[in-house]
Amino acid sequence: MSDDWSRWSALPHLVLADPDADAVELALGGALTVAQQPVVASSPLGAVVLLDEENTPLAVRSEPHAPLEALRPRGVRGGEDADRRYRVPAREVRTRLSGLGVLGVLVDDVPGTGELARVVERAAGADHVLLLCLVGTPRPAYAADVSSAGVVRAAAALAEAVERDTGIPASTVAVPWAAGAVLHRLAWPGGAGPSLDDVARAYGATDVLDLSAQPGAGRQEFTDAVRRRDEVLARSFPPASARELSGAATAGVGPGAVVLFTGLSGSGKSTVAKAVAQRLEVSSARRVVVLDGDEVRHMLSAGLGFDRESRSQNVRRIGYVASLVAGAGGIVLAAAIAPYEADRADVRHRTEAAATFVLVHVATPLEVCEARDRKHLYARARAGEVPEFTGISAPYEQPHDADLVIDTTDLDLAASVDAVLAVLARSGVE
Repeated sequence: MSDDWSRWSALPHLVLADPDADAVELALGGALTVAQQPVVASSPLGAVVLLDEENTPLAVRSEPHAPLEALRPRGVRGGEDADRRYRVPAREVRTRLSGLGVLGVLVDDVPGTGELARVVERAAGADHVLLLCLVGTPRPAYAADVSSAGVVRAAAALAEAVERDTGIPASTVAVPWAAGAVLHRLAWPGGAGPSLDDVARAYGATDVLDLSAQPGAGRQEFTDAVRRRDEVLARSFPPASARELSGAATAGVGPGAVVLFTGLSGSGKSTVAKAVAQRLEVSSARRVVVLDGDEVRHMLSAGLGFDRESRSQNVRRIGYVASLVAGAGGIVLAAAIAPYEADRADVRHRTEAAATFVLVHVATPLEVCEARDRKHLYARARAGEVPEFTGISAPYEQPHDADLVIDTTDLDLAASVDAVLAVLARSGVE
């Protein structure tokens, strides 16, 4: 990994859309040859630094014609689709499966019993079955009701079923690509990107079964059932009654909850919050909302600085909005540094007047957060370029009333999510 700021900071910078960042992640992970690597559409061979939408420098082409070099890990947030147990670079998967007969199965929707039967039949004679979950942008229209994380969870369960039914080892990986992906600010050399078959073989597949080509029979039957349900509601009930019947299946009962994730920059607050949200969207009937501190600043707190008063105002605004949603039965997952005890207490007091409040201290140590620093913020703060930076030149008041303390140094994402959900369940909010 090249991370010499003096070497590349003066080069032109380009912020990528999600499909572009997916393509770069594929390339850096070894799924593409150097000749296949995407180039900047406006300057195909020029030197450039490529950044994701959070301005994290992902890769650099340091000089014309040079291959891409990795800079900082991409800040992928989500559930199992972002979990490093599944989101493994193609190079590592290919090396692990080298010399084996591998059936690669491409999936972008939750598989049904029909898909299981097809995999079992096709796996005869294989040494390994590799479930390749297409988790890039965009999601297919027919599977828009299922998140990428849900596809990974369902595929992992399918892998277990394949092992049980065939005795053939099976594993699951999350592939940062999608069948309908179109590059925005990058371009493919020669105009054509890799086929899904090419991608599957780059991960080590020697035979490829593409279940993403069209919705399975089970998915089509499910879609038809939902359409018939909507037709019955429209035909047999007046609008007000139809809304009540439709909403009864999705509305939460009683007050909801605010979960405030507090901790240093880079501690893992947003990553855990968004992963919890994805799990709740599947398991809970309540409305789930994520309020990310960085994202809120662009709208709700636009114009605020980073002095103590501005930081307090930002956290209290987040708390006010969160308490309103929770009071109406929703679950709000708020991720903010929230460095001051008085502000966290204000959010707790405001929320507990109407709903459940849970304080999660993401207590990842400073040195770990600094090592993860994808945007060089800690380095710039130590150089005096970023004033009042929490943990370096501004204080972080350690919580003494946290309902849960997690350290993402060693605790994996799934375990962190389980811990948060357990606290919510004990509070009677599910």
